[in-house]
Amino acid sequence: MFLNICINSLGSEYTLYKSRIKEKVKSQFGKEDVPGIVFHEYSSVANAISKSQELEDFVSENINVLKSGKEISGSLGFSSNDNLKNAFGKVDVLSARLKNGYVDVTILDTYDFNPNEDNWKVQKGYSVQKAGLLNPYYTVVKCRYKL
Repeated sequence: MFLNICINSLGSEYTLYKSRIKEKVKSQFGKEDVPGIVFHEYSSVANAISKSQELEDFVSENINVLKSGKEISGSLGFSSNDNLKNAFGKVDVLSARLKNGYVDVTILDTYDFNPNEDNWKVQKGYSVQKAGLLNPYYTVVKCRYKL
């Protein structure tokens, strides 16, 4: 399940993240607001991320902080799953916190192509992006990682 929604229309559960999402959109696209897609924890996207080696590693590296009751943030890059690597590459972890035997994770990504990539497909995408021919958007994914 997913929702297509602009930043300013995100629900109250995203209040803590709106400013960070706006900053990311502004830095990546030079715009104040763009449409976004929110994938909830039962979506196939969230399921794939929840089962990824990268999320498992992120949780393992931060398990003591999570068990102490603290919320953490950071980033992770996908490399073990080609679909996640091609769709997301590197993402921002807006929040990860332990709750009832799960780590609830909220991830942010923007649909953009980085200029310094070696991959010719990414370079082509960047050219199209730079020419203003792509519709920018952001993605928020809510995941649940079972401990």
